Amino acid sequence: MTTLSKFETDMYNSQHTTLQKVADALKHRNVRTDKAVLDDLERIVSNQRAVEESLLDQFSSNGMTRVEEYFFDNSIEIRDRKYTGTSNFYETNEGKFVENHDGNLYKVIKGEPKLVWKEKD
Repeated sequence: MTTLSKFETDMYNSQHTTLQKVADALKHRNVRTDKAVLDDLERIVSNQRAVEESLLDQFSSNGMTRVEEYFFDNSIEIRDRKYTGTSNFYETNEGKFVENHDGNLYKVIKGEPKLVWKEKD
């Protein structure tokens, strides 16, 4: 799993858990005071912010490859990655990509690689 994929998965899981906690707090609101429910919601949101900051810090410290940055900047989700020793093959929500030994990124369209991002010389 790439750094970016792990970040996306961890962030999604964190947000999903937070939504479940909010739903539970609201579900039991008729047996608790409004202040108690609002205090719980404030604590839940505050905790989510702390988790997101922690995930962002981890993500920033791990860094991204130039290709992961390209995918991130273009909102492309990496679903799988294989390294063959000379090339990286990516399965994404936008299709297949190949990063060759030259550092360039190609999108595979109808079986043919099309250059989408060129490593600076």
